Amino acid sequence: MNDWVLRAYHTMQAKHAAYKDFWDESYSSDLEEYKEEELPTPDTPDDAVKQQELAQADRDLGIRMFSDNKLDETEKSLKRGDYGKLEAEYQRGIKSELKSYEATFYTKNPSQSFFAKNPAYTQRLIKMTAQIGCAEFTKDFVFLLRNEKDPQLLSALVYSSGSQARDPDGDVLTSYQIILRNPALKSNEALLMNICDATYEICRYMGRPALNKHGKEILSQLYSTMYDKAVRDYARKTFEKFASLNM
Repeated sequence: MNDWVLRAYHTMQAKHAAYKDFWDESYSSDLEEYKEEELPTPDTPDDAVKQQELAQADRDLGIRMFSDNKLDETEKSLKRGDYGKLEAEYQRGIKSELKSYEATFYTKNPSQSFFAKNPAYTQRLIKMTAQIGCAEFTKDFVFLLRNEKDPQLLSALVYSSGSQARDPDGDVLTSYQIILRNPALKSNEALLMNICDATYEICRYMGRPALNKHGKEILSQLYSTMYDKAVRDYARKTFEKFASLNM
C-alpha cells in the first residue's frame, strides 16, 4: 500500500469512481498495524483528474529529460565513443525525449512546445540521435523531417539524418524530396546545401540503388534554375563527388 501504488490505482479510475469503500479500514486487516503512523490523505476523484490534466499539459509542452549537466556528459561521452555499458541508458533517454518531441506535433500549437521554444536544446538532442548510431532512430528522423516546420530545426534534422546515413527503405531521402516541394524553403541556402550533403552521405553509405532511386533526382532538382546559383553550384559539385566514387 505504498503511496505510488495508490496513485497508480487512482489514475485508472473514471472521474466519478467511488473511493470510499476502497479506503474503508475494514477493507483489510493489514491496515491495523499502521494505525500509529500517519497515513497519507487519499486523493479524491477530482484530485486524480486534475493530476492527469497537469500531466497532459506537461506532455503538450514537451518534457525535458536531460539537465544541462546530463546533456554535457552524454554529448562528451558519445563524441569520445567510450560509453560502453551506458549505451542502453543513453538510448532510452534519447528515445524518450524524441517521443516527447514527436508528441508535440499532435497538439494544437507545436510552436509553443518546449522543443520549439528551446531550439538550442533541441538541436543538441537531434545531434545526439545521429551520434549514437541506433538503427531504430531512422523512423524518428523520418517522422520529424516530415512534420517539423521550423527552418532552423529542419536544417538540423537534415544534417543529422545524413550523418547517421542509414536509410534502408529510402524514407529519409523521400523526406528530403517532400521538403523540396515546399516553395517557402527554396531560398534557404543553408537547408538546401545540407540536403545535398545529407543525400551524398546516405547514398554513399547505402550504395548505388539509393543513388539511382533518389539521389540523382534530388540533386537534379537542386540543379534546376528555380534555385539560386550558389545552390545549383553546390548540387553540381555534389554530383562530381559521386562521380569520383565510381559508384
